[in-house]
Amino acid sequence: MIRCDLGRDMFKNKLIAQTVFLPQQQHIAEALFCQGNGYLGLRGCMEESYTGERRGLFVSGFYGDSEGLFNFADICNLNFLIDGKPIVVTDPRVSSFLRVLNLGDGELEKSFIYEDNGCKLQFTYSRFVSIKNEHLIATRVKVQVIKGEIDLGVSSGMTANKGNKFNTSVSDGDILQLHYNFNNKTKEAVMATSHRFYINFDRVRPDSRMEENDSGIYISTNFNLKEKDSLTVEKLSNVYTSWDLSYREVKGFNVKHDSLSNIREALGLRYNEHLLISHRLWKNYFANMGLTLKSKYDIDEISASLALYYMRTISHQTDDRQKTGLFGLFSEYGERDFERVSQYLSPYYLLEKQTQARPKNNIYNKYSDLLKNRQHGAKSAADKCILSYRAGNIEEAQSLLNKIVRHSFEDEISYNGLEVPDIIGIWSCFVEGIAGISLEKDILNTAPVGQERISLLQVPVWLNGRQLLVRIEDGKLFIIVSGEGTVKIQVYGEEKELDTGIHSFNLRDIL
Repeated sequence: MIRCDLGRDMFKNKLIAQTVFLPQQQHIAEALFCQGNGYLGLRGCMEESYTGERRGLFVSGFYGDSEGLFNFADICNLNFLIDGKPIVVTDPRVSSFLRVLNLGDGELEKSFIYEDNGCKLQFTYSRFVSIKNEHLIATRVKVQVIKGEIDLGVSSGMTANKGNKFNTSVSDGDILQLHYNFNNKTKEAVMATSHRFYINFDRVRPDSRMEENDSGIYISTNFNLKEKDSLTVEKLSNVYTSWDLSYREVKGFNVKHDSLSNIREALGLRYNEHLLISHRLWKNYFANMGLTLKSKYDIDEISASLALYYMRTISHQTDDRQKTGLFGLFSEYGERDFERVSQYLSPYYLLEKQTQARPKNNIYNKYSDLLKNRQHGAKSAADKCILSYRAGNIEEAQSLLNKIVRHSFEDEISYNGLEVPDIIGIWSCFVEGIAGISLEKDILNTAPVGQERISLLQVPVWLNGRQLLVRIEDGKLFIIVSGEGTVKIQVYGEEKELDTGIHSFNLRDIL
């Protein structure tokens, strides 16, 4: 089951939780709990393997030898073994399973208790994709011995997909690298991973066994843990490709060397230190691009946050050439759903500052297609909701928004109710529907409607390098202009030339 009501205080409306693991539905959870930074995208798979899983790691715009985006080696696998058998959450000796995605910093955490033969262990897994270092994936697992004594094995590494050709190497004694070989010699990709082990906060260097085979490269080791002992495993991994933006105009680069240098530098910080840096950048992102939203329903606020989380996960902030594994991350949804996601990204792109430096053709084409489709009749529930707001049919629009939100979120719902395309569409309902924001022929239009559901809605908008804030509150529309000089926008279809400062207008019910 998926829940969105577990957050309290500073975490309110920031947590998406999985309280029951259903193997037959895990591929949906892998999409919902996906992680990324726009450069790379990672499906929300478990660290241990299960039948029916769809593991996926994709790099923006990198296709390898095939037409589809290249699916890199599984870098998340990290198994704990008792008597040579991996611990899995489907084991009847496992209880208290919980997996939580924190939208505030993109960290995915999983916890459960394993109990058998007088031994009781608490497992806590944490993972995030760095925003600061876009190549980096960080994983940490803490094992606390609550009762008893245990011999615990650890196995981890990188597992390549069948049919992929690669070479492996080891540097500095504990940095594993996997170097892909493509038929197209101009393409190159390298992955690296390294592990650190701590017992009761002190770093240890256990005897490890290295294995290289047709599947990948791995290490394994063993620990004897006594009651009250705590074992921490930290795994830092990265991905580099010759397609990376930093190599666009560079000759003679060495992808393998850069991957190795990056992981060496990353090892200078612990997991929590990397997370803190990434957390600050996520916080800045939500402050700059997020909606300030106060609603009668908490569900509105968390849906807006999750929509923005997904859009940051799959859209690169500076590279216009790509989609970060959109089809791979959300492979549970059909072609029409992908088109919906892609189109709903277009207004998001057009409203963000970094768009000013990008070629606009593809983004504008998708946005133009979206507007044309609406003129010929809305097909999705989100489009119908937006058009109802714009037509002044407030009651109908509110009813549609209720259906979309409650189809996507409930206090406790099945996997089949929560769909990524609908979530991203909710963002558009707020921005394009209630706030009435659109961009046509490079002219910003805003025509918000008076309604009682949302008491405060503020949307940051970038227009020709200038930031505007469109704020709806207390029956008023406020447009806050920063910077020097004037800007031209349309308010309810009337052209206005606004200078720096705060400008207020009365809301209208019918546009």
